[in-house]
Amino acid sequence: MWYHTPTTLGNVHRAIVSFHHYFNQTLVPFTARPSKNELLKVADTVYALPFIFLTHTGTPTGGHDPIYNFGNEKALSVFGRTPAELLQFPSRLSAGPDERSRREAFMREVATKGCVKDYDCIRVKKDGSPLKMWDGYVWNVRDEAGAIVGQAAMFKKWQDQ
Repeated sequence: MWYHTPTTLGNVHRAIVSFHHYFNQTLVPFTARPSKNELLKVADTVYALPFIFLTHTGTPTGGHDPIYNFGNEKALSVFGRTPAELLQFPSRLSAGPDERSRREAFMREVATKGCVKDYDCIRVKKDGSPLKMWDGYVWNVRDEAGAIVGQAAMFKKWQDQ
């Protein structure tokens, strides 16, 4: 699978551990110091989740333009993107022009607070059509030393607009 690279496996694992840290919930079973097989199992489980799961590099407060570094099968399908397209896509462009400043402010809020639950938003699919998403969780992704290395989002509900 395209996401079975050491970097992506690490990104997914950090997102899952960070989700547990912020929300005190276990999205998928994980271990603190996983073997390669455990990393593969976590990534495969996240890839197959029945809801949207995305991660991107850095934060908007970090002075760069975050790029998606993982999207599960549901996210790819709903947004109409291939893995190669997603991995080159700045996450800010997931919002339409009228929603970008709202999205930017929200992502900065997440960077400061650490996490937000019950988020809803309008995003844009590859074909330009709007997508309403709700029942969302957005959180900072931290590395093993506690530094923020990205952000992640999960949406349990969505509908084409």
